[in-house]
Amino acid sequence: MKRLFALMLALALLAIALPACAEGAEGPALTVTQENFHVYGTKTIYCYLYARVDNNTDVPLKLDTGAMNAYDADGNVVGSSTSMWRYAEYLQPGEHTYVYFNPRIEGVETPDQVVKYDLEINSREDSRKTTFCLPEVTVFEDDVAEGSWSNDYITSTVTNDADQNVFDLTIVRALLDDKGNIMYIDSDNMYSYKALTPGSSIIVRRPMNTSFRDYLDEKGYKAASVDCIAYVYATSPDQYTRGGAAPAVEGGDQADTVAETKTEAETTYTTLQKGSKGDDVMKLQQRLKELGYLKGSADGDYGKGTEKAVKAFQKRAGLKQDGVAGAAMQKALFADDAPAA
Repeated sequence: MKRLFALMLALALLAIALPACAEGAEGPALTVTQENFHVYGTKTIYCYLYARVDNNTDVPLKLDTGAMNAYDADGNVVGSSTSMWRYAEYLQPGEHTYVYFNPRIEGVETPDQVVKYDLEINSREDSRKTTFCLPEVTVFEDDVAEGSWSNDYITSTVTNDADQNVFDLTIVRALLDDKGNIMYIDSDNMYSYKALTPGSSIIVRRPMNTSFRDYLDEKGYKAASVDCIAYVYATSPDQYTRGGAAPAVEGGDQADTVAETKTEAETTYTTLQKGSKGDDVMKLQQRLKELGYLKGSADGDYGKGTEKAVKAFQKRAGLKQDGVAGAAMQKALFADDAPAA
């Protein structure tokens, strides 16, 4: 009787497990082909988990969600995040992109007490958009002297070889060592109210975070190359064309056409405030960090620190200091002439 009961229990458990296994195995998925984990800090410790993600399937996939956990030697979770910085989310077969996580570490006193991590990347089949990549030339400038100090720069020259204006250009750069390990990731975005006109180029030069540069030097990392992806999203096959394949515009001059395009691409901002979460909050936080208002991580969670940073920017920009990132505040924040802290 005991054996029969054990057999019936095993069959019942198998019946429960089979659907879950089948669901987890459904459909093609993106592949993490390289990852690197950095932990550094003194009073406040953060981890940086960088990963390269490839579409090695034969169908278009969308980079959807991700999660990571960091552990101490006893297996305790000391840091975790579901806020993933992701770029070029729509990948055709053979394409790749980069992601990273940046959670705060709690419960340890020194970075070396964080000994391992795990990573999960989720994707799904999706062909609603494609990633239209632009040609670029990217270089790493090491130890550039500037007065009594020096900086390391990553500089990209991106050219619009399409027949149309491109808006919302995103540039992601992965600094790699001689073994292809990801040392550092940075990004820039022109946002949807700026256009790169056909045949024109833009040079984007960004210094590395000084403390992170010192950390890499201490660990013995040596930069060997930069992998850059400069892209915009296309929602139809003929949205962007090359080589004069664009349809002719009848009537009006080119200036009218450009003005009309800019109007159509005008950004609509979602009001963000304490308690808001998601990608829009992450973009807001990243911009606040760039301008020196936010000192913490860009985690996609609009908390007290983000609210304080918003108020500080509002004060500098002459706006109402309510800690709410409305349309007027965000338009001023993402402007080229936005005041730094």
